[in-house]
Amino acid sequence: IATTYFLLNISKGRLKNLTPGFRLSYFTPTGKPYFEPRISATYEIVPNIYAKAAVGRYLQFINRVPITYLGEYNSYWSISDKSHPIVSSNHYIAGCTFDITPNLQVDIEGYLKNTTGMAYIALFPTVSKDKVRYQEKMINGSNKINGIDLFVKYLFPQGQVTMGYTLSEVYFHTDNLK
Repeated sequence: IATTYFLLNISKGRLKNLTPGFRLSYFTPTGKPYFEPRISATYEIVPNIYAKAAVGRYLQFINRVPITYLGEYNSYWSISDKSHPIVSSNHYIAGCTFDITPNLQVDIEGYLKNTTGMAYIALFPTVSKDKVRYQEKMINGSNKINGIDLFVKYLFPQGQVTMGYTLSEVYFHTDNLK
């Protein structure tokens, strides 16, 4: 993998942070370039209340492939190629941060993540000539995750304590499971 990236950080007045950027990668096994645009922003609505949002595309060229078999779980790592696709995710995030006091902050975010190119292996038992054999099948799929994160952060002079709660749901779609 040969990669370069560009990141610009803009801050002016109530616009606390605007960060457009991208990553450009060339992946030798596929012989193709890949473009991953991203942008995030934080805006002060009123003093101590901030709106924030982020959008981006993220790629994984090395992936963990789970193997399931009768309740057992194992996995291996794989470099993307023709049999193991590149995993691609589009992330969308929006939320608010509230500075209750100089030491206490509450943050709430909603998010949506769409991922394609996922793969896992399942072993299916089959009976042939009174013998049980196991057929390995690569299952390809995609998922959609949406949810809400809630964080409460308290700052001390020498550190911080953060508590978080996440509520999310995942929809997984398989392309070739029959």
